[in-house]
Amino acid sequence: MTDLTETQASESLIRLVQSGEEANIELAFTLAKSQGNPAGFGKYLHELLALHNQTNRLNVQTPDLQTITALLQSTELSFVKKSLEHLSESIGQLKNLKGLNCMNNQLVCLPDSIGQLKNLEQLECSCNQLVDLPEHMGQLQHLKWFYCNANQLKIIPESIGKLENLERLYCNENQLASLPDSIGNLKKLKVLNCNDNKLQNLPDSIGQLENLGWFYCRNNQLANLPESITQLQSLQHLDCQHNQLTKLPDSIGKLEKLEFLYCTNNQLTSLPESLAALPHLMAIDARGNPGIRVPDALRRKTGLDLKIDRLASRKSLQQT
Repeated sequence: MTDLTETQASESLIRLVQSGEEANIELAFTLAKSQGNPAGFGKYLHELLALHNQTNRLNVQTPDLQTITALLQSTELSFVKKSLEHLSESIGQLKNLKGLNCMNNQLVCLPDSIGQLKNLEQLECSCNQLVDLPEHMGQLQHLKWFYCNANQLKIIPESIGKLENLERLYCNENQLASLPDSIGNLKKLKVLNCNDNKLQNLPDSIGQLENLGWFYCRNNQLANLPESITQLQSLQHLDCQHNQLTKLPDSIGKLEKLEFLYCTNNQLTSLPESLAALPHLMAIDARGNPGIRVPDALRRKTGLDLKIDRLASRKSLQQT
């Protein structure tokens, strides 16, 4: 068999396997045997086998029909605590994958081929050493949950705005100084956790997250919250503790579904009176803001669990 013919044979066999259909995979193995096992096809199978061995902490030497079929038909794959420093590019071959968990390893990057996982719905890569994310992330059109917390990320790529079905984004415990403007395109996002970063501001586009119910931005370097945050009509839980906030937007009273507001340990001098009009507000924790003033209407609000420092409480009462 000539090199060209062997290459063509390998490509044809690989396409059969890539279909993920058991009958085609079996046919590929049969044809490969009759063609003298083309080298290119053998290399491809061994790359898949390496992925299988990573998953199961095995050292299988020879790819067999059953192993390769099971891998390609996998819908869930876990590499948790495998001491991995890299993830094989062959991961992109697993077209049926819906859940991928590679948390608690030593990964410094994710393979570009991850963008080929068109059916992926959940991706967990927290507790690694990731310094960036591939732009190809934006191709994961079915992704609903993305956990990349506890890494070394300094930026989130703009392509994340293409994840139109994303519902949960956990990027807390990283080194982020900002969030991409494209985050406003995530219309189905319900939970955004960016605690414990180095955020100095939030993009105005955050106000476009019409389904956001839980927003956590605790322990950053925020000096203010954008006025657009008051457009989050689904917001129930806002946690902006441990920042450098000097005020909350006066129009925060537009957040009609807000139930919990946590703003401890900032530099707030007062709480907006508009908070008193919120029908579902159950708790405000504003401790750690010395001298904060609380409007009478907020103090008298029925059913509100209001927590402020005692000193601030006395000063506020003296000023009313």
